[in-house]
Amino acid sequence: MLISPYKAILFDFDETLVEAMNVKWKQHQAAAKQFYNHELTEETIRQYWGMPFEPMIELFYDHKDTVENMKNNYHSLDHKYPKYPFADTIPVLTYLQNHSYWTGIITSMTKESIIKDMKECAMPYEKLNLIQGSMDSSFHKPDPRVFNTALSLLEKENILPSQTLYVGDDLRDMKAAKGAGIDFIALPNGLTSKEEFLIHKTHCINSLSDLIR
Repeated sequence: MLISPYKAILFDFDETLVEAMNVKWKQHQAAAKQFYNHELTEETIRQYWGMPFEPMIELFYDHKDTVENMKNNYHSLDHKYPKYPFADTIPVLTYLQNHSYWTGIITSMTKESIIKDMKECAMPYEKLNLIQGSMDSSFHKPDPRVFNTALSLLEKENILPSQTLYVGDDLRDMKAAKGAGIDFIALPNGLTSKEEFLIHKTHCINSLSDLIR
């Protein structure tokens, strides 16, 4: 079983635990058009996708409003563009939590959005040891210091970085984890292909279930 050497399993969120890219790209394009009469192209989205949420939407909506207003306008369309967990997300998280793994999420989305998405999808967020969003750290992937809070909490539990695994879908996830001394496994559901990960000698899985087989 891939997770046998580890005591802590950390995850990215979008494209790792939930399918987000296709539906959320459409939501950003709809918000840009509806609220700002701005044509947001797929090329622009692709260029900035994965950045911390606040600076990303400033670029998406061409700085046409305050960050708070842009966030509120975007989220007002959430009901039309829901995220859904991958088929094995909830079973894998439940397995890890039932087997006493320390689990957490570290992502560039806001913590508020993560919890909202997890509630709506009936994902077991209450049992997570850490949910870290874009506003919870001064550092962002690929900066390895994005893991500072997690590593500090794990140290108190006598869990070493070498006993910690991060699962993500992007090269920035890989670079941040490896820079922090954390093992990384790629789930290439997003913009980074399996071939790109293999060039970096990164282990890839086809689904989250591969972690516990």
